[in-house]
Amino acid sequence: AMTTLLKFQGFHSVPEVSLWEELGKRKLDAYKLSNSTIKLVGWYSPSRSVHVGARLSLRNDSFDGQSTTDGCTAAGVLYNTNTIDQFKNLDKRELLNEMGKSILDDITSGRATENPELLVRFILLSFADLKRHKYYYWFGFPAIVDNETTFETEANKVDSMKPLLNEFAIEQHECLEKFALNPDYPFFLCVMTSGSKSHIRPLRDWGKLTGIERECTYFGFVDPCPLETN
Repeated sequence: AMTTLLKFQGFHSVPEVSLWEELGKRKLDAYKLSNSTIKLVGWYSPSRSVHVGARLSLRNDSFDGQSTTDGCTAAGVLYNTNTIDQFKNLDKRELLNEMGKSILDDITSGRATENPELLVRFILLSFADLKRHKYYYWFGFPAIVDNETTFETEANKVDSMKPLLNEFAIEQHECLEKFALNPDYPFFLCVMTSGSKSHIRPLRDWGKLTGIERECTYFGFVDPCPLETN
């Protein structure tokens, strides 16, 4: 066996044309020259193909912040600059560090347990050149980096990675299969008690579990990465 550092694949941004159309309208009608940050939402879901990486999608209703059936929600912040120089000169590293600190604060305070969507966030920096109908943008995806968490693998890493369903009895599969089709939460608890009593619960329910339930509970999350080696 060998020790391998736990890794995750980063997001690829997939902004639709409707996102920029909506930004242009709001820039003219509401934002004008305001430098205020704007809340956005994006959506992601488990990838169905190894040829499609982890994707975060945004469109015109990303400004409304409403949940949809398109997958799990990620919370974002838009910094829309007024000039191309402002766009180029904003300190991207500082923006990432600030949001990273917010994520860590939400973890330590318990807010992320109540609202796990706070764990997946993004930054969108933009400049809308409305005269030329051009949009310049940059996405940032801050994350808490842990350089110490490792796991044991066989010499052949691919062979050591097993589908989750292989770890449980057939009668325990139903709750996992239903949840995978339409996840209710991006981060969750798999309470794998005997037989058909297995079920999925939100993170905030950890304190409600009995001692026996905790012993057979697994922490899970919706992973948009399709790679078998991650």
